[in-house]
Amino acid sequence: MLSNVSLVAGTPGSKQEAPAGAGTPDGAHIETLGASMQFEDNRMYRVKAVAEALDVSVATIYRAIESGKLDALKIGTGKGTIRITGKAANIYVNACSGAASQAYVVEGAPIAASDDVAGEVA
Repeated sequence: MLSNVSLVAGTPGSKQEAPAGAGTPDGAHIETLGASMQFEDNRMYRVKAVAEALDVSVATIYRAIESGKLDALKIGTGKGTIRITGKAANIYVNACSGAASQAYVVEGAPIAASDDVAGEVA
């Protein structure tokens, strides 16, 4: 059976009306993009965990760290271990969404061209 009401992430227990005819199944959970990309500010994340949460490759996260766009901590000596604070990850996500908004909404760049980045698998 289909329902016109579905749960949406954001505020726990909040409900948002689905458009008429949307065909949302009963019990379906619809998560907004912004809600799925939130990191706990006081927590430390591994590079792999951040990459998985953002659905990008680990190499993309390392490039962001090396370019200075994403702050990270090196723990230990030698090769060490890289950790990213939740606060740094949230700042990076907000910066990326601001850049995307500027490029695609304001400047009108074609979105399809950017989705075909070599090395990235959706």
